[in-house]
Amino acid sequence: MTLPTYRSILLRVAVAALCLAVTVGVMAFLVEMEIADTRVSELAKRESAAFLADAREALSSKAGAAQAEALLRRFMSNRNDAHRVETDGVFIVAEPYAAAQAKTAEYVMPGAE
Repeated sequence: MTLPTYRSILLRVAVAALCLAVTVGVMAFLVEMEIADTRVSELAKRESAAFLADAREALSSKAGAAQAEALLRRFMSNRNDAHRVETDGVFIVAEPYAAAQAKTAEYVMPGAE
């Protein structure tokens, strides 16, 4: 019976370290993706609540697509003009949808295209 050489021991340690590093890296990536998903979801909820607080009456009166577009453009412009930056970021595209899942308006921040 022969003992393993230093080379085979080092190779096994290197393979084990690589497997451990890949496993930890994948786990960290998945955790960070969940955190990012939660932050984006919370930001979307805050922004939609702010938009609805600003334009609820106009939208509930069966406003046309042009009026919804104007309300959205005004809301997003006011956000951009005030240089209001969330700690989690800002949206550069906003697309509100009606209850029937039809897009009612669209806004793309100037220069973000």
